[in-house]
Amino acid sequence: MLEDARDFVSHADPARPLFVFAFFEGTHFNYSYPPASAVYAPAWDGAGVLKATSTPAWLIQNRARNAAHALDASIESFLEFVREKRGRQPIVFFTGDHGEEFRQKGHIGHGSDVVDEQVHVPFVVLGDGLPHGVFEATWTSCRRSSTSSATRTRLRSIPTASRCSRLPISGSSSRPSDGSPGMRPSGRISR
Repeated sequence: MLEDARDFVSHADPARPLFVFAFFEGTHFNYSYPPASAVYAPAWDGAGVLKATSTPAWLIQNRARNAAHALDASIESFLEFVREKRGRQPIVFFTGDHGEEFRQKGHIGHGSDVVDEQVHVPFVVLGDGLPHGVFEATWTSCRRSSTSSATRTRLRSIPTASRCSRLPISGSSSRPSDGSPGMRPSGRISR
């Protein structure tokens, strides 16, 4: 996938805005990663989904952390490539499509219940001109976040970002100030 994205960036008109959407599988169960990314040990070997039901959660979580470590290196390399090709740091919206539970409520993975661990996701915004080191544990929505970031960076629009799902989280009474249904991430960090 990243090879296709690099090819796309390489052939894009540098005078025009560019939007790249990438969906990574590595941090999804069973958390694949290359041996060089095994920095959290010991870790579950990933063999046999049924074995995960009796494997200690911390071993599975170490495997997930190793997968995230591998993904982080891939993303860092790609963003550096984009910066070199485009002549500036890209604006990055980074989030997940779901959370992950490691038996905090009795389950492994996601999709088995609507609990914080499975539905709360990080939402990270990176880019030149954005505040550094800001963390907000609050409701947000894709529409609200893309609009405010676009305004700060003088972008006209990011049409695909405004079509993100906005799901209310059960049990919470807060809502975003823009009145949208929103989603409540575990936090938003700008670097």
